[in-house]
Amino acid sequence: MPGDNPTNRNLRTLLEATGLVPSEVHLTNAVLCLKPGGMSDDVPKDVQEKCRPWLAETIRVLQPQAIAALGRIAGQSLCLVYDIPTSTLKAAERTVPIVAHDGTGLFGRLNHPVATNPGRRGGRPLAVQVEDWKAIGEWLRRNARKALGSPNS
Repeated sequence: MPGDNPTNRNLRTLLEATGLVPSEVHLTNAVLCLKPGGMSDDVPKDVQEKCRPWLAETIRVLQPQAIAALGRIAGQSLCLVYDIPTSTLKAAERTVPIVAHDGTGLFGRLNHPVATNPGRRGGRPLAVQVEDWKAIGEWLRRNARKALGSPNS
């Protein structure tokens, strides 16, 4: 994972808690097109909708076992792709995925790795987030898909 900054260091810590390493994970933005405004500006709903096909195609090609949406905008984008009401995602447990129609585990209530300050809106200490990610790692191990190309897959 390129870049040595606080967000990427936190993300490495969270991935390690699952037992994964960055080279085993596909990382992408949930909104895969340009948005108006600055980097930290919200993404308007119409832009999320216009960008939905790009994320949907990325998911179709990758066929992931699980998707972790990091932050509110990523969660909203995931809801658009899977046609899930955002209220369903908000009501879900952080460490228990919504299993989509294609079998993908959707973890949509995770904090963005920059949100480790409890004083920040929605922020949670990194140590608490690590516990969430350990539980996600357990789910991944319990629900591992058979290797592609195996006789029973």
